[in-house]
Amino acid sequence: HAFLTFDASLNRLSGVVKDDGKGFDVATMRKNYSSMKKLGLLSMEERIRLAGGDFDLVSKKGEGTVISFWVPL
Repeated sequence: HAFLTFDASLNRLSGVVKDDGKGFDVATMRKNYSSMKKLGLLSMEERIRLAGGDFDLVSKKGEGTVISFWVPL
């Protein structure tokens, strides 16, 4: 599921992406990410933070993943 919201009073775009997939351990993923030769999640986080926004990633094995963010416009 993906949700996008524009907040005119704060002049920002917010989004949430969630699934009910297999999930993963976030701390382990962050620790081993460079050796995985992937750019997806950490690249998204870096770009959002460089734009002055905020990024949050929550995942649990067997329960799925939720990514939420906002960026100023």
